[in-house]
Amino acid sequence: ATRAAANQELRERLLVRLLYRVSSLINHRFGAHMDAVCSRPDFPGRLCRHFLSDGDSAPRLNQSPLSRRWSERPKRPRLSLRRLASFRTLMVLLLIYGLGAILSFSPVSSSIIILTGGFLYGLVLTLLQDKLKTH
Repeated sequence: ATRAAANQELRERLLVRLLYRVSSLINHRFGAHMDAVCSRPDFPGRLCRHFLSDGDSAPRLNQSPLSRRWSERPKRPRLSLRRLASFRTLMVLLLIYGLGAILSFSPVSSSIIILTGGFLYGLVLTLLQDKLKTH
C-alpha cells in the first residue's frame, strides 16, 4: 500500500509541475493583456478578476512579518491551473468525456461543452456577486 501511495504522490507532483509550467508560460505570454482587462471597472473586468485572481487571498492568521508583507503586495492577475492538479477533478473530467463519448460527442465538442459550462458558471457567480453587493 505504501508503494502505491508513493507512486501516486510522484504522479501528483509531476502533474503539478507540468500544470505550473503551462500556466507560467501562458502568464508570461499574456500577462500584459490580463492586467489590462482585469484593471477595467466594468463587467468584463470583474469577470476577468473572477477567473484570473488567486482564490487563496483570504488572510492567514499565523504569518511571519515577511510573508505578511509579501501577501500585502498587489497581486497581478494570473492563470492558475492548480485546481486541475487533483485526481478527483481529472476523474470528473474523464467521466464527462466518457459521457460525451456515450452520447456520440467528439472530444472537441466535449471540451467545448466543458469550457462553456465553466464559463457560464463563472458568469453566473460574477452576476450573483454583483447582485449581492447591491443589496
